[in-house]
Amino acid sequence: MASSVQHSAHAVDEALNTADLRVLVACLYHLTGDEKWLSDEMRPQRDVRLVADPMAGFSEETANFIKNAARDWLLSDRSEPAIADPGPDTFGEMMSFFLGEEVPPEYVPMIRKDFGYSPEAAPRKLTAATNRRPRIAIIGAGASGLCLAYQFDIAGLDWHLYEKNDDVGGTWHENRYPGCGVDTPNHFYCYSFSPNPDWTHFFSGSSELLNYLERFADDNSLRDRVVCGTRVKSATWDDVNKAWDIELGDESGSRHDTFDILVSATGHFNQPVTPTFDGEDSFTGQIVHTAKWPTDLDLSGKKVAVVGTGASSMQLVPTIANDLAALTIFQRTPQWARNVPEYHLAVDEHAAWLFRHLPMYGQWYRFAQLWRYGDGLLRFLKVDPEWEHPDRSLNRINERHRNEIVSYITEKLEGRPDLLDKCIPSYPPFGKRILIDNGWFDTLRQPHVTLVTEAIDQFCETGVQTNDGEVYEADVIILATGFDVTTLASRIDITGKNGVTLADDWADENPRALLGINVPNFPNLFIMYGPNTNMGHGGSGMWLAETQSNYITQRICDMVENNVATVECISELRDEYTERIDELHADLIWAHPGTPTYYRTAAGKVRSPMPFRLVDYWTMTNERGLEDFITTPHTTSSTTGN
Repeated sequence: MASSVQHSAHAVDEALNTADLRVLVACLYHLTGDEKWLSDEMRPQRDVRLVADPMAGFSEETANFIKNAARDWLLSDRSEPAIADPGPDTFGEMMSFFLGEEVPPEYVPMIRKDFGYSPEAAPRKLTAATNRRPRIAIIGAGASGLCLAYQFDIAGLDWHLYEKNDDVGGTWHENRYPGCGVDTPNHFYCYSFSPNPDWTHFFSGSSELLNYLERFADDNSLRDRVVCGTRVKSATWDDVNKAWDIELGDESGSRHDTFDILVSATGHFNQPVTPTFDGEDSFTGQIVHTAKWPTDLDLSGKKVAVVGTGASSMQLVPTIANDLAALTIFQRTPQWARNVPEYHLAVDEHAAWLFRHLPMYGQWYRFAQLWRYGDGLLRFLKVDPEWEHPDRSLNRINERHRNEIVSYITEKLEGRPDLLDKCIPSYPPFGKRILIDNGWFDTLRQPHVTLVTEAIDQFCETGVQTNDGEVYEADVIILATGFDVTTLASRIDITGKNGVTLADDWADENPRALLGINVPNFPNLFIMYGPNTNMGHGGSGMWLAETQSNYITQRICDMVENNVATVECISELRDEYTERIDELHADLIWAHPGTPTYYRTAAGKVRSPMPFRLVDYWTMTNERGLEDFITTPHTTSSTTGN
């Protein structure tokens, strides 16, 4: 932290005028140690909106008092907080005070780790005396793989990271279609131990997110160690030698290597769903998928057909519409889309100043986002069995959400009843991941834009033909049809004990894993972003990557320090865990019979979203240990490591 005497009064004043006052009050307790900042007079107003009012319910007079106190500290000769760590008890009180609602004590350890407090945040390190280090292969250099490699580096583990693309970044390296970005606020969509005070937007585009991951890999000396342009084609467990035989493929051919431990970090969103249509070969134009966007594609002045109206489409369509001669959108199911005015809002230099220079500002700002985009919402997605409108909503709060969004859509489409009938979903809000309006409804009103709800019959020479015989001309057809989220790690040919493949174990769209990470009959295999770890109610994929990286690192360090050669998930524990997931999902929105969602399989199983609160999952991954596994000790020949 730079000395505060370097700050000019003008810079401080400009920055404080952009401050979130609830965050500022929390910071002032840290900075000054004065108990008045935790008094009722300074208590922020509870605000359940996704983007809270930065005034926090304070009067103008009180707001000025708060800003002046922060100004005095920033212009003083002090550079460090009086109370950097208030301790678990006071910290728990501060969380409830900050939000204006009771935060259960069970959240304290999780949020303290997020703040970087020790011992909660202390990374695991193997002792120097430990000389048997397993050789570990990681598949995928996206957010999960990079985070895991970072944790392994700190622990002193021997890791080898393989990436099929020509560089790191995963999803954000692959998805580069116009308008692509994140729908989780950036200050939560990053690693807690590697915050970025220099985000240019509160919700960034894919290029800035990719830059963040690339810079993280460079800053931590990871990027040069990643073997890019290399696929893991297969992995076979050798039960005699207690090791994984892995087939690697690159442009020069295939080769085999042996590892003690295998980690799949391929993620949820890396296998595009590419539906096939009759007549594709007859279409004379170009067909592209949003996840495989050609860098040289020029749509200017062209007639474009977009198949799908999910998240990718809602980001893409408003971004390209003004450049097109005609745009036809084919919709199977309407989407709930909420208005978030800050979605395109830039982080101006004054707001960024606070993240760079005011101690604790970034941590408390991030906590507000974690709460609002995570566990603060999940409780409203439970079914009320006594609710009188079960077809359209789940409970009183879900009905309120529905009414708010319907009012917004109705206002946006005023005078266009033809569009309104097509754009109001019949299923409850949050049945699919709720989207952010990226100018979608304004785009639909444009005269050269057509929204089609008739099912597609076939592609033809000149475009797309629907079941009613209508032909919609197109020069380019864009498939905004999403991703396969049921096969996950089983897309790789992974064979465990007794010749059982992961695809066999997960057959019939039924992937199951203890904590979404471990599978019986697959020793020393760990899976990141596996079954039932997607956060349909909010959350952050980066938070999940960090949480799972910590768990996997802890288990492997346990193996090393306890002379364990193999760990294999106990089958009964996987079954009990899956039963618990199914029980919880039975009362949550994604099992609602009227909701058409990729979250639910054809057999009715919900296998993508997590039914737990973030704190539940975090606690499980921090409290469980080797007792969940069948373990075998090392023998002289049972390891490929040193």
